[in-house]
Amino acid sequence: MAHGPGLRKRLDHPGPRRLSKRAEGRPVAGRRRFLGVHFECCNVYARLYINKEKTAYQGGCPRCGRRLEVKIGSGGTDSRFFKAH
Repeated sequence: MAHGPGLRKRLDHPGPRRLSKRAEGRPVAGRRRFLGVHFECCNVYARLYINKEKTAYQGGCPRCGRRLEVKIGSGGTDSRFFKAH
């Protein structure tokens, strides 16, 4: 299923989501790569940053502390923004 610009994919927690190798942690203009996540548990937005092993994006809800990890791998998605349920 193709996703155009501006469309958001749904990220159902707790199952890990895989990102494509293309979405792996390459810096853009000297900045760290991140995923934007809307945590529906507290209705807040946060960024997940790539771990030092470059195998996953990790972070959590800034209000309730719920942790989230999104694995990087082949056959994943190039999307950068998600909703966590």
